[in-house]
Amino acid sequence: MDANLPPDWREFFAALLAHDVRFVVIGALAVAAHAEPRFSEDLDVFVEASASNARKLRAALVAFGFGDAVPKVTELAKAGPIWMLGRKPLRIDILTEISGVSWKQAWAGRVAVAIDGMQLPVLGREQLIANKAAAGRPKDLRDLAVLESLRTPRPKRRKR
Repeated sequence: MDANLPPDWREFFAALLAHDVRFVVIGALAVAAHAEPRFSEDLDVFVEASASNARKLRAALVAFGFGDAVPKVTELAKAGPIWMLGRKPLRIDILTEISGVSWKQAWAGRVAVAIDGMQLPVLGREQLIANKAAAGRPKDLRDLAVLESLRTPRPKRRKR
């Protein structure tokens, strides 16, 4: 995928990768990877809510420059919270839960996509469709229409 990420996003991804954080790219960047780019006010990543991943995520956030402002490991390990770093249009949203897709489904369906010289784990197309359908906001429904329009039709089976 041809994309030049803003420097902060690139550094954020580099920190996640360097610390072996289990994450998948979701939101507009995932839609761009599977379909077509659209404007976004933020970067969305879905992280595994577990103690071991929370320790890695905390280390990555400290390395990224958040120091003492980084939540405790116990907070990062909880499913549900969303952390918003920075301001739009370069804000980074870290989610520990998303609509319509469990972490296990997201991780199993992830695809590796080359973005700005990095191999990033991106939510798989089918999981992204499920997420967009479950979220149901107007922008999600627009993304859903684009994703579904690009689905490869399954070949019809011949009757024997």
